Amino acid sequence: MLQTMHRVVSNFINEALVKFSLQEFDKDAIWAVIIGIVLGLVVLSILAAFPGEPLDIVYGESSEKENMRPSAAVNDEKIPNLHGTKSSQSQMENNESISIFQILNILVYLFLFLGIMYFLNRDYDNIATKWFVRTFPSEAATLGLHHVEL
Repeated sequence: MLQTMHRVVSNFINEALVKFSLQEFDKDAIWAVIIGIVLGLVVLSILAAFPGEPLDIVYGESSEKENMRPSAAVNDEKIPNLHGTKSSQSQMENNESISIFQILNILVYLFLFLGIMYFLNRDYDNIATKWFVRTFPSEAATLGLHHVEL
């Protein structure tokens, strides 16, 4: 049965390669994509079947304890006193210092974006530059990028 299933999947992939002209791609890369999609679907199915325990969070403006479920009632010993702390939104409004974790988050996304742009530009014949020239022609002319072939 396993050999039959393997044969069916192999035939399906070969037909897809011929139909969509994907013969230039490596079969290992295609298998990696298929395995990634299958694993993602398995994880999503498991999370949908077993979502975990509810958090008992009550949403809305009602602060009366009698309207809340007993398990969601505010318990003073579980919640620490937060009167002296400020929210992150009020910190940003008051232009207070940004934490090192916020800076690291920004830097990680910036380096990932720049890395993607670098490798796309390098591997696909200046595709980022061509996109920039096509999307922003006057800015590209100001920067001297108007001579790039489209």
